[in-house]
Amino acid sequence: TSTEKSQTEPPKKKKKSKGETVTLEFSFNCSPRALYEAITNQQRVTGFTGARALIDPVVGGKYELFDGAVVGEFQELQAPNKIVKTWRMKSWEEGDNSLVTISLDGVDTTQVKLTHEGIPRMDTNKNQVVPQVEQGWSQNYFDRLRAVFGTVAGTI
Repeated sequence: TSTEKSQTEPPKKKKKSKGETVTLEFSFNCSPRALYEAITNQQRVTGFTGARALIDPVVGGKYELFDGAVVGEFQELQAPNKIVKTWRMKSWEEGDNSLVTISLDGVDTTQVKLTHEGIPRMDTNKNQVVPQVEQGWSQNYFDRLRAVFGTVAGTI
């Protein structure tokens, strides 16, 4: 099935007709519920990112991250295992929107799979977007969460 196929593919960007896709995986030394709450709680997001966040964690609720540099809307919330939200960086062309799916699996430790689809190739400054997105998720988001929760020994 297509689900099995996506689980066996290595994390990489894939060409799609409506933009690029980035898939990243991380492991955390905490429960899925603790990580889910950290990702959907306005004060916690502000705390671990070091930037203002506005979050209304309900389906249809809006959010802003990194002092408004990223905006979107929650499409699906299945606590504590799944978050689906639209994602738009202010530097993108008007109308360029993408979709982020964060899956959280585990009990005492959490395996995170992030799929970010529909990423435009260039922003309004003609910079390539995929490297910015990959770096942003790793350095500005998940590395900072690792500082809070730690990683599972032997994983990246």
